Amino acid sequence: MRNWLYGVLGLVLGIGLFIGGVSSLPGGTVKCGERVMSPGDSCTTIRKGRATDRSYDEQKSKDGREAVIMMIVGPLLAIGCGVVFLGPAIVRGRKSKGYAVIPAAPGYAAPPPPPNARPADIPPPQPYPPSAPGPYPPPSGPYAPPGSYPPA
Repeated sequence: MRNWLYGVLGLVLGIGLFIGGVSSLPGGTVKCGERVMSPGDSCTTIRKGRATDRSYDEQKSKDGREAVIMMIVGPLLAIGCGVVFLGPAIVRGRKSKGYAVIPAAPGYAAPPPPPNARPADIPPPQPYPPSAPGPYPPPSGPYAPPGSYPPA
């Protein structure tokens, strides 16, 4: 359920960004905040204690860049959220719920059992750790110690 919510929210935000970018394309008025600029005006913005002055042409260029960025990011966000969040939910609904048992054709082996199935011919698992092996057998033949070191 949560995936559907995030997917729809991402789609709506992406479409909204795209529409906002199209509507803010420069072509009509150039704005400095809420104030409409005319050629020859300058726009002063203060951000984090730093003042920035822009001319009419610089502000028009900045508005155009922001509009293009919104028109690129919006569809990417919408497509990304659709694939990441809505895609698995749609695919999950299409998957089959069980395994179909298909009989083997004459001359061919039977299909493998479904996962986690324990056929009767498989022995049960052995306890862990395995039991220790028996004692080693005695050596064969007479034991002869090696000669002195270094060899003569």
